[in-house]
Amino acid sequence: MTGIQKCSPTPLLARVQTSFRTSYTEKLMGESRVIFRWRSSLWKLIWKELLLYTVAFLLISLVYRIVLKEEQKEVMERLITWCRQQSTGLPLTFLLGFYV
Repeated sequence: MTGIQKCSPTPLLARVQTSFRTSYTEKLMGESRVIFRWRSSLWKLIWKELLLYTVAFLLISLVYRIVLKEEQKEVMERLITWCRQQSTGLPLTFLLGFYV
């Protein structure tokens, strides 16, 4: 033997994972990985409510667009207008500022 050891080839999975990590994906996904690993992350506190809100919004939107007839859509639009008038109008960024 000459004393030179051959390097074992990298496993396929390791090569795929390294090739997947480009600079673009690091910029795109890098912060999200940190956000969910952070112990007191705001996203960890509100992700369930955010998911519930998104699903409810999509469900109501689909019902409005597909199921309701024209007369029912007019009633729904009046309800939406009334809810907008009754809302307090506090911006979400203002409310989240108290979290910090």
